[in-house]
Amino acid sequence: ASRRFSIRTIRFGSLELSDLVGNLELAGGVLSLGSLRFGFLEGDVVADTSVVMAPPGTRRLELDAEMSGIDLSRLAELSMTGASDVSGNTRLVVDWGRKAFSSEINFTRIGRQTLESLLLAVDREEANPGVIKLRRFLADYKVAPRRVEMRVRHGLASMRTEFDMGLRAKAAAGFVDGFDGDTFRTSPLPVSGFLSKMLRF
Repeated sequence: ASRRFSIRTIRFGSLELSDLVGNLELAGGVLSLGSLRFGFLEGDVVADTSVVMAPPGTRRLELDAEMSGIDLSRLAELSMTGASDVSGNTRLVVDWGRKAFSSEINFTRIGRQTLESLLLAVDREEANPGVIKLRRFLADYKVAPRRVEMRVRHGLASMRTEFDMGLRAKAAAGFVDGFDGDTFRTSPLPVSGFLSKMLRF
């Protein structure tokens, strides 16, 4: 049987969840948290979550969530200035025992400066030609991202970004490798170091 619960604060590495409320059920070493609501990075999250704790030594988090009003500038790893209000949905799996992470994140609201900071965070060495081209395009044409999809598997991140663009920007995008109409796709980005730092692997 499930029980209603509330918790003031939980930490996962450098990340903090606050004011958690939901339904709790523990069976077979799996802690299920249904109809979960909590605060995260100044925003709100509604989620279904499970924490796997068996066999001994296992610690794995699985989460499906809708998020709104998240301030990514509060992630020190992004080195952002000014507030960053994003919304969207995500599915993620974090396995601290195996030091593994996978996710699908869809930002349905994200600003241009937030996208620029995110691109810089995942390619600090400026080694990915696609990211470099996209950052230059953003700097030159100031286009607004309409939607960003990011998938992470085996330490590699792929991104697909849709933009709202005027005629001048659309014309210029036609000469930039990676653009298909108003959509830009990056080649896979290694993000293992970024994730290890954030999740304290």
